[in-house]
Amino acid sequence: MSDLSPPKATRADAGKRHTRAPGPDDACHAFSKAVFAPGAPDARTKRLTAVVVAHVMHGPWCVEGHVKATHREGATGKAIRLTAEMQAQAVFAHAIKALELIGDNPSDATS
Repeated sequence: MSDLSPPKATRADAGKRHTRAPGPDDACHAFSKAVFAPGAPDARTKRLTAVVVAHVMHGPWCVEGHVKATHREGATGKAIRLTAEMQAQAVFAHAIKALELIGDNPSDATS
């Protein structure tokens, strides 16, 4: 069976990305530094928010990095798991909205 997991990001990959696009790469690092700078809200809340966003954006490397950083900030496994469940709830809500938009036509259920 093929391995469907994304490849691991490496420092070499990060170096290539910076070499090819130093401006955007620097901007990304500056943004991250500003977002996670000390101050309100607390670091754990910021990290949990980042995990939610990573799940919404479907970024496997972002999910991995933010989950690890969130755990280091003291978030419990339960709190981290709830962030993934928030994404699942959004998918459920979007499905209900789609059903609302197409109307109540039982013949659509089989096609």
